[in-house]
Amino acid sequence: MPRLRVLGFILLGVLWGSCVEPSLNEFIGEPGAHVDELPPVWPAGANAAVTEAGRTYVRLRWTVATDDVGVVKYPVLGDSVGEHYSTSSSILLSGLVPGRGYDLEVWAEDGAGNRTAYPLTVHASTAAGCIATQPVVPVRITR
Repeated sequence: MPRLRVLGFILLGVLWGSCVEPSLNEFIGEPGAHVDELPPVWPAGANAAVTEAGRTYVRLRWTVATDDVGVVKYPVLGDSVGEHYSTSSSILLSGLVPGRGYDLEVWAEDGAGNRTAYPLTVHASTAAGCIATQPVVPVRITR
């Protein structure tokens, strides 16, 4: 049915001697459907920060981005951590190497796959060394 509608517009234009171009919405068969072409944007002063760090994990929090249709996920990328996703404005990255620094990027992405023009960046470090614990040794005191 959608192809017939487009064909009808083109034939109508040829018969009447004018150039009638169907919209992209006519091609996909959904009159009035919104095509999301705008990427999400970070508000002025947006930032990302480390809110917690342990030996093998870091927790990040960032400013929420805005989009004309809606942000659906926040890809978080970094050296040696791969790509992780969050649907909220925070993430816990675990399985990290103790005592190492990580340069991380947070992007915002909408349902059409549009990403922000630039990422929020943050440097995170895991805690170094071992946590020393005292061994518990049963002691028997005799007199």
